[in-house]
Amino acid sequence: MKKLLSVLICFVSIFAVGCTSTPQNQTSNITQDEGKSAAIVYDMPSPFGEKSKNTGGADQLYFYQPCVAEFDGISASLIDLVGSSAEEWINESADMSKITSINDYHNLYSFIKTFNPPKEKVMECFEEQYRLFEELNEDFDRTTADIISEEELELIYSGTIEEVTAKFSTDFSMANGERIYSPYWIYSASVDDYFSNSIDPMEAMEKIRLSDRTYNLTDEAMKAICDKILVYAIELAEKGELEGVFEVPQETDIEIPQSVIEHFSFNSAQ
Repeated sequence: MKKLLSVLICFVSIFAVGCTSTPQNQTSNITQDEGKSAAIVYDMPSPFGEKSKNTGGADQLYFYQPCVAEFDGISASLIDLVGSSAEEWINESADMSKITSINDYHNLYSFIKTFNPPKEKVMECFEEQYRLFEELNEDFDRTTADIISEEELELIYSGTIEEVTAKFSTDFSMANGERIYSPYWIYSASVDDYFSNSIDPMEAMEKIRLSDRTYNLTDEAMKAICDKILVYAIELAEKGELEGVFEVPQETDIEIPQSVIEHFSFNSAQ
């Protein structure tokens, strides 16, 4: 059991470092500018209120992490494989609200690209994990285990960043080519960020809805993010760039300008 904990402890430390920038309890202020859609002052409330204070966000893992745990986690055996330089690297913090690429935070892809450890040695580390789990559970099935397989490791080494991103992104994240956006990024980013990253407001709303159903965001947080995504959709519509019809969230009370009203739906229940 001690060996197993040593294998897994690095992922816990990575996640704790990555989530140090969780927003505190603040309010989301809405102001109305003449001749323009509502403008949001981006003081977003904490998405989970008091619930996440004692966990560092670990209870809402895939709200913060863009990729699956086996990809975002780096075991102690992998760190030992590289040595002190990897120890220094793993202790560098990352603001997960700013992450838009798997190059930008600690995961297997960035670890391998940074240190280029021999693929065979890396696979040996994963084989050790398989053996440990098999020792602990006689019904352990490695074909369904949340451990990197040989085929997946080959993809990390030889695939494109677009292929790796698509393979390991979670259902909660938006993956677009070499870019990836966690629900935390969607929640924290500004409308200007949405524009500069060409975010699809329908998909962003879908990912926030999934996060809410799974992790139960506070009512205040849901209103704040629904307001912000709606403002973005309105501004897209005013520019003639909104594709499809955007379903107006029931949580928001922002008024839709009549000039773009045909781009919005009010009928579907949330």
